[in-house]
Amino acid sequence: MGIERLVADQSAPEDLRALQETAEIVASVCTGTAVLAVAGILDGHTATSNKKAFDWVRSFGPNVDWKPQARWVTELEVRTDPHDDPFAIVSPQT
Repeated sequence: MGIERLVADQSAPEDLRALQETAEIVASVCTGTAVLAVAGILDGHTATSNKKAFDWVRSFGPNVDWKPQARWVTELEVRTDPHDDPFAIVSPQT
């Protein structure tokens, strides 16, 4: 999994937190949710992730309200999507 290197990167969480300060929306697809969890961006929020790697991703966010059955989660300016579905991010469904 290529995401494993990014999760282990010490600078990635700090960079993401800095980007979040000016971003209109923060989004992830598939296992990218793990990076948001490591950065603490999902702490206190609801999120979902790839179903096949769900337990692995969830291990990075003990303070996240994980929804394993959710198709996607949008909470405030953070959106998590378990699928590689960028169109759902740029054109969110209600």
